[in-house]
Amino acid sequence: MIAGLRPGCTYRFVGQTSRFTYLSELSNQVVLTLSDHMDGDGDGMWDDWEQCYGIQDPEADDDWDGLPNLQEFELGTWVGDDQGSDPLDPDTDDDGFSDGLETFCGSDPLDPTSFCTDDDERPAFELRLPRLAVDPERLTFRTYAADPGPAGQFIAVTNEGGGTLQPAATTDVPWLVLTPSSDGITVGIDKRGLGRGHYQGTVVVTGESGWPVQGNRQPVEVHLWVYDGSKLQDEATPTTTPTPDGDTTPTATLSPDPERTPTTTPTPDPATTPTATLPPGGGDLMVYLPLIRRE
Repeated sequence: MIAGLRPGCTYRFVGQTSRFTYLSELSNQVVLTLSDHMDGDGDGMWDDWEQCYGIQDPEADDDWDGLPNLQEFELGTWVGDDQGSDPLDPDTDDDGFSDGLETFCGSDPLDPTSFCTDDDERPAFELRLPRLAVDPERLTFRTYAADPGPAGQFIAVTNEGGGTLQPAATTDVPWLVLTPSSDGITVGIDKRGLGRGHYQGTVVVTGESGWPVQGNRQPVEVHLWVYDGSKLQDEATPTTTPTPDGDTTPTATLSPDPERTPTTTPTPDPATTPTATLPPGGGDLMVYLPLIRRE
């Protein structure tokens, strides 16, 4: 007897019988999904299946294996089983090939003995879907409230797999402006209405819709700091030295330090040094002193 199973969930198990001390060989794997097949929201997926796996968006790819959730669910009808591949496991049958890759190449994503093969029927490990990679995984912006917004920053998107990849992106905040190109996403800031503080958002980079892409959901954190004032105005304001006011600026006369002021004795200049000649026997003395103008 099997009990305790949740509606909508898929279970895989094998059986074995025993008789005294002897055990039989394991049975083939049995897959069981319990469901009432109700689809109240009309998105193509059973309600209890969505509840079991926590799935809401049929177009999302929650396990990043290149298959949208609805296609994971519908895979059961393709292979003749009443269940699909695991929407939270990129490789449901654990054979080394993602569910998206096996679906793309025609293999069975639910059978571990079924591989993607090449012309000689050997596993085609070189057959690959596009694989999304981003750099960097975090962006930081700093700006001032009174200045224009900061320059945009670039998220480089590369394809580490095969095929072709056209990037796309979404965000969860209104102040991020996204501009996709063939090789990445330019992230800009619209800071209208934002006051001083720290803001955080997320850019989710994906591949173009309708083509299986592995790793098809790469989040990039974005941090924004907004400061008061204007950095540009502060840098443009010149620095001036005030002119002293003669009426209010105190003045001081410094007296020379006799211990530190050198004293020199000038050498007499014969042309300018006064001379006197006394007549014999005495008499009046006439002294002529040259006038020296001091500048």
